[in-house]
Amino acid sequence: MLKAEHPALLIPAHILPTLLPDRSLTVAELLRFPFPPSLPEKLGLYAGDMVSCIDPTTHDPKVICILPIPSRKLLAALKGIILEALSQGVQSVHYVHVGTLKLDTYLPLWVIAYWEEVQNLRPVRQQWAKAEEYLQKQARVVGLPGRAQAQDGGVTQAIYQILVPHSSNMIRSRSHSPLCNFTI
Repeated sequence: MLKAEHPALLIPAHILPTLLPDRSLTVAELLRFPFPPSLPEKLGLYAGDMVSCIDPTTHDPKVICILPIPSRKLLAALKGIILEALSQGVQSVHYVHVGTLKLDTYLPLWVIAYWEEVQNLRPVRQQWAKAEEYLQKQARVVGLPGRAQAQDGGVTQAIYQILVPHSSNMIRSRSHSPLCNFTI
């Protein structure tokens, strides 16, 4: 986890709801929450080239949340240099757009914390997606698809409610594990 000893590394509270899923989302809502894609690892980008003394050119979460995020390796390298870079006057993360259109965008430093959160949430969402896929298969075997699809939460919620009545309240009351922070 990125240690936010510097205020510039903290995601502003008013922006969080736009960038990251709320902890009270249902699993179905988490599975639908849009995460930005990842940049390929082999782009020749280096963490030292991504920090800049230029002020951010955008703070707009609607722009930031659609930009592909760095690979885990590049993000780790960026996190490793950011505190030292801050002491040298770094003001932004230089994001060079990949593709035929070359544009430079300078992002606020808190984007590093955002990227880390997305990287950490992806495996959680992938596990729930695997569970949903498994339950979809099981629902077809036992003949639940019509009933499951009719419910807002899909087959996961339908089967979970059959197995554990009042499951939503039980899950909401636990907050120790990131997987338990989302309701079914």
